[in-house]
Amino acid sequence: MCMMGPSPCEPSRSASEIETMRARHAEEIKGLQYNCTHEIVSDWMDYMWAPGHCGSQVKVCKRCDKIIEQQPNNYIIEDNK
Repeated sequence: MCMMGPSPCEPSRSASEIETMRARHAEEIKGLQYNCTHEIVSDWMDYMWAPGHCGSQVKVCKRCDKIIEQQPNNYIIEDNK
């Protein structure tokens, strides 16, 4: 049973309303990242562009979540033959 809106399977917001909301929040995040001083930064951590797919390691600002530094992963893959 779908319970997304006021009645079963009735969407609570229109698609255009959702897109407007996403665009507004994207602009707010962009402004926050632009004005942030990035004083508190994380340690190196794996960056996953999709679950289980680590492409690099990054340091991220803990206030605005912007990637501050990026370096390739240097994983050693061993061949077990």
